[in-house]
Amino acid sequence: MTTMLNTRGVEKLVTHRIDDVPEKTIRMISEKAAVYGSKAIVVMVATELLIRQKKPIRVRYQAKKEGKKETLFISLRPRTIQLLNRLTPVYGTRGEVMMACGEILRNKGKD
Repeated sequence: MTTMLNTRGVEKLVTHRIDDVPEKTIRMISEKAAVYGSKAIVVMVATELLIRQKKPIRVRYQAKKEGKKETLFISLRPRTIQLLNRLTPVYGTRGEVMMACGEILRNKGKD
């Protein structure tokens, strides 16, 4: 895959739509954005951590059922989109990948 660069030589961000993300997960990503700098960086860090796991982390069954589901629009780097696409068959849907992202970031904070 060729990398798209803007005029300053920085990778272009691509706006991406992720359906069926629990409201609680979106809120947690927004809270972590204060630490990491932006929601895009939060998702980038979480997907990088997930892809390096030897086996998929378990997403709490309750998290799959609870609360209202929303659509998340987020501008991501092409590498992060590739990782989301690679993780989707492992977790089922992109919404469940986002739940796994929330879970791994929650566990990372306990270290």
